[in-house]
Amino acid sequence: MSQWLNKPVKEVIVYRSLSNNIYANLALETWLLDNVSYLGRRVLLLWRNEPSVVVGRFQNPWMEADFEKLRSTGTKMARRRSGGGAVYHDMGNLNCTFFAHKLDYNRHRNLQLVADAVNNNWGVRLYVGQRNDILCKGKKVSGSAARVGKDHTYHHFTLLIDTDKVMLDTILQPHPMFSFASTTATQSIPSETLNIKTLLKENKMQYDDICKAIAAQFYELHDLKDKRHHQMVDIEPFSPTGSPSPLFPGISELEKEFRSVQWIWDKTPKFNVTIGEETMLVENGIITKSSDHSIVGINFREYITKQ
Repeated sequence: MSQWLNKPVKEVIVYRSLSNNIYANLALETWLLDNVSYLGRRVLLLWRNEPSVVVGRFQNPWMEADFEKLRSTGTKMARRRSGGGAVYHDMGNLNCTFFAHKLDYNRHRNLQLVADAVNNNWGVRLYVGQRNDILCKGKKVSGSAARVGKDHTYHHFTLLIDTDKVMLDTILQPHPMFSFASTTATQSIPSETLNIKTLLKENKMQYDDICKAIAAQFYELHDLKDKRHHQMVDIEPFSPTGSPSPLFPGISELEKEFRSVQWIWDKTPKFNVTIGEETMLVENGIITKSSDHSIVGINFREYITKQ
C-alpha cells in the first residue's frame, strides 16, 4: 500500500455539479466512477440537492422515512448505490465525493481534508470520529458511505452547513403505519446532528466559499499550492431543458434508473409488516404472503398508496 501511495498523482481535478437534482447527481457520480480511470488521478465532486431523502443500497425506504411527509412536502426519495444509512439533503447540505483507485482508498484522509478546510477557514473545531464521520462537540456534521468497485472507488459524505433541522429530524422517521415491521435491511443508527453555521459568531458561510475552501485544501494536499491551480470545473450533467450533456454519454439511462420507482422502492430487501389486521411479507416490491390472500401478488407500493 505504501509503495502505491508514494507513486505520483498525475492529475487532480475538482468538479462542481450545477445540478440540484438528486437523480441527475447520483447518475453523474456513477458515470464518473464507471467511465474514468483513477490510476494516477484523483477527482473530487462537490454537489448539493433540493430536498431529498437518500437511502443506502440495502435499506428499506418505507422504514427510513415518512412516506406521507415525503408526499406532502414534495421531498424526493432516492436510493444510492453505496451502502450505509439514510440521509436528508437540501440546499444547506454540501455533498463531497472523492474518487480514487482502490489501492488509494482512504476514508480518513478525505474526512480530515474537509474538516481541516472548515477549521482553517472558519476557526471551528471539527474532528473525524471513529465511525467515519465528522463531529463537533460530539454531534454529527457529516456521515459517510462508499462504493468499492473492481479497480476504482468513491467515498462520499454530507456536510451539514445550514440544513433544515426540523425537516431532517422529522422526515427520517417511519410513518406510524410501519410501527410493526421487521426487515433484514440495513437500518440507520440515529445520531444527534449539528449545523456548522451555528458554530460561527457571524453565521457566515456561503456555499461558494466552502466549495472553494475544500477545493484549495484538496489541491494543497497534492502540493499544488499555486492558486492558479485552485480552480473548480463547473459541470452540468443535464441542460435546463433536460437534455443530457454530450460530455457524459449514457448518463440519461443512469438518471432514468435512479429516478425509477422500481429502483427506489421495489429493490427493497424483503420485509414483514402488519397494517391494520393484515400481516404480509413483501419481496422485491410484491406482496408474496398475506393473511388476506386477495392481495397476494399485488405491488406493495400501489397497495400502500390506497390505504
